[in-house]
Amino acid sequence: MIYTTSQQEALDYRGGNLLIIACAGSGKTQVLSRRIALLVSEGVPKESIIAFTFTDMAAGELKSRIRKELASLREEGRIDDASLGEIYIGTIHSFSLQLLKEIHPSYRNYDIIDEKRQAAIIVSKYLDFGLDKLQGANSKIETIRRFIETLNIIYRENLDVDNFKNQDLINSVHQYQNFIKQRPNCFLTFDEIIAELTSVIESNEAIRAQVQNRFTNIFVDEYQDTNLVQETILEMLSEKDNNTLFTVGDVKQSIYRFRQARPDLFLRRNEKYHNEEEGVSIELRDNFRSAPGVLCFTNYVFSRLMERDFGGVDYNEETALRAGEGGPMLEDKETSELLFFVKDSVQTLEEAPEDVLTETALITKRIQELIEEGYHYGDIVILLRSGAGRMEPMAEFLEKNGIPVSCENKTGYFHTREITIILNYLSVVDNVYQDIPMASVMLSSIGGFTEEELTKLRILVREPMREQYTLYDLMCLYLQEGAEEELRAKIQHFYKDLQYFREQKKEQPLGVLLWDIYQRTGFYYDVQLMPDGAKRKENLLMLLKKAEDYEKTVFKGLFYFNRYMEQLKSYEIEMGEAGSGTENENVVKIMTIHKSKGLEFPVVFVSGLSKKFNRMDLTKPMLCHPELGIGMECVNITLRFHHPSLMKKAIQEKVW
Repeated sequence: MIYTTSQQEALDYRGGNLLIIACAGSGKTQVLSRRIALLVSEGVPKESIIAFTFTDMAAGELKSRIRKELASLREEGRIDDASLGEIYIGTIHSFSLQLLKEIHPSYRNYDIIDEKRQAAIIVSKYLDFGLDKLQGANSKIETIRRFIETLNIIYRENLDVDNFKNQDLINSVHQYQNFIKQRPNCFLTFDEIIAELTSVIESNEAIRAQVQNRFTNIFVDEYQDTNLVQETILEMLSEKDNNTLFTVGDVKQSIYRFRQARPDLFLRRNEKYHNEEEGVSIELRDNFRSAPGVLCFTNYVFSRLMERDFGGVDYNEETALRAGEGGPMLEDKETSELLFFVKDSVQTLEEAPEDVLTETALITKRIQELIEEGYHYGDIVILLRSGAGRMEPMAEFLEKNGIPVSCENKTGYFHTREITIILNYLSVVDNVYQDIPMASVMLSSIGGFTEEELTKLRILVREPMREQYTLYDLMCLYLQEGAEEELRAKIQHFYKDLQYFREQKKEQPLGVLLWDIYQRTGFYYDVQLMPDGAKRKENLLMLLKKAEDYEKTVFKGLFYFNRYMEQLKSYEIEMGEAGSGTENENVVKIMTIHKSKGLEFPVVFVSGLSKKFNRMDLTKPMLCHPELGIGMECVNITLRFHHPSLMKKAIQEKVW
């Protein structure tokens, strides 16, 4: 492969720390993977190399690239072993937990608790944690959200909860901490993992020296999205003289400030390296991904929007995107387009449902034109700032107009037909005297009953005694007295399976029971014959994984799992639908801008640009700022009113 002058400089530099300022499409992943492979060929031990990525998906891509480069070097005779060996490639949280388990035996039984599992535990232990005492006039949902936010701030800012003035909050935090650290299932959140590792390394000089001697080459991708706590870990790992920190990123692409990312850390390091202190900065400006027309439009927009005080960098000729010489897109004549529609009323900026459909109609028309021009549906993606209220109506409209579409619904998992039916079946396996779940299952492909047949069961008993009989009672009665042989045979088959699973629930682990239900009833195969069958199958597999994970906690049994799922539904804690496996299929994709990070599409629609900025976060009772600190509401209990404190007002002004 032929590298540009800047890329080659980044590959060859061995004089210390290196910061790569890599614009979009500049080949930074190629440079990163090639440099790691070259270090291995120079005799650097594989176990001394760490490569931090922002997501597991990015880690998988980087592993694939490094394997390819190692294989190339082996073909050249420069190395014998092309395997990754003990090179660590993954997120900083996974690395920190792995290292924590190695250097401190007491953490070997711990596992990561993600946001969904954390929320589920808090929902199920709401009263045990004493959250009802913190609820006040708020809803349970809002109380849970505030409690989770408080926990995150405690660990992110390393606060001592015992110094809080609210004793009920202190008690709730301690109850939560005690629960998640109970053996045999101990958990740490992402913020806790970093905080615990930092504490262990800082407090023990021997461990600190051991870690620094072990890891001598540290690579960081998407460095602009690093937060202050992660930066502390990087500093600890790289502060030894012979250790090298190789960071890659672009402050113009920082989109995770809402997750406490600190792009100013990138700017500070760049400024320090420009002054030839501790390292060197190299800029990769050539874009090999996009057509010149797209780059021109992007430069036009951001040169008028982005400056040092708003975005962290002056967007000028020195920082603007430019087409790479000899790149595959250099001769492409495609450019950017603006699609407008005029609202009937301009009195409000609030978005109405009809606006979404009107905008989708414009996109639909343009997609149809692109298909006629020779593009494929799989070439096209529609990006949204937020999928809420837009993704489903857009997908439905496109499908009605003959355009195949795929989107990941983040709020519809529990409302999908297949999950509703299976959860209802689990409910009646646990307790047969529940008419609504029973009717749902009987009318599905599992039961195969018709509404007319359910009516025949109902009229088997006369009024007023009818209400005293459940559907289960009526099935048992019909088996004894029913006149129609076909209906009796159908009931007998359904009843036999139901009794079988009721026996199995006492003996089988939850995951085994659920898979047995999928197979014995044939429901797992039935859903694959429905529209969007691949996604429905993945939804069932996601539920199976959820059941298996649940069994690993301190809770056991079908009753508690059913209760757990009901609480997730009632408290609106959604898991999002499974991916449909359509990544390589010829369908139009709809996804959020955040979800699209790192992906490439020939045609990109950015929808919903007329929506107002979401300022809801600024109305939260407690705001946190990396420099100003914490701002809260002032509450006058006597006069029963509250107002933002001066600190909260200052944070609101600073953030907005």
